Amino acid sequence: MITLEALRASVAELVALPAADVPDTENLVLLGLNSLDIMRLCNRWRREGIPASFDTLAATPTLEGWWAHLSSVSPEAGK
Repeated sequence: MITLEALRASVAELVALPAADVPDTENLVLLGLNSLDIMRLCNRWRREGIPASFDTLAATPTLEGWWAHLSSVSPEAGK
């Protein structure tokens, strides 16, 4: 299961920022996330049973976009 705050914490760790400094609508690539980071997150979530799409995440590199995608493919998201 994933929550928005867990998602924020995962991204914050990769870009070396406090989680509070990662806004929902900020472009994560501009914060320092790269395609390899996105692929690693996708692989982690897939191992956890969340069928994340790299293409979707790369096309919408914001927490808001990612949360919309992850919660749509994982019925347990946010519970």
